[in-house]
Amino acid sequence: PELYVTYANLGVRSIATLLDLILVTSILIITETIFFSSGFYNEKVNMFRVIVGMFFWVLYNSILESSVFQATPGELILKIKVVDLFGKRIGFLRALFRIISTIVSILPFGFGIWYITTDTKKQSWHDLIAGTFVVKK
Repeated sequence: PELYVTYANLGVRSIATLLDLILVTSILIITETIFFSSGFYNEKVNMFRVIVGMFFWVLYNSILESSVFQATPGELILKIKVVDLFGKRIGFLRALFRIISTIVSILPFGFGIWYITTDTKKQSWHDLIAGTFVVKK
């Protein structure tokens, strides 16, 4: 079906992601500082940080993009949201699948992300895989 909406471009989506990365990183740093203030240079701890950070990022996006807001805080600030093929809210499993499939967009030199600039509906490869759009509110 054809949606009569304005699709979010790469610039707006990138700024929203940057805002979310700043927020998530801040939360993780504050949490670590309060609860786990030792071992900042231990290699095992650093790998643990990466794994926890990725897990938190996946949950953060999945929960918020499938919520009634249909957006993360960064997306809310820039007035964009994630919708399905019919312009409706996506479920948690679709949001989870979408964020995990982002790796398909990133790994081949980011071509799946740059695809947004050439696609008429501004979809990335992970949007195509998950059947989603990012639209302006």
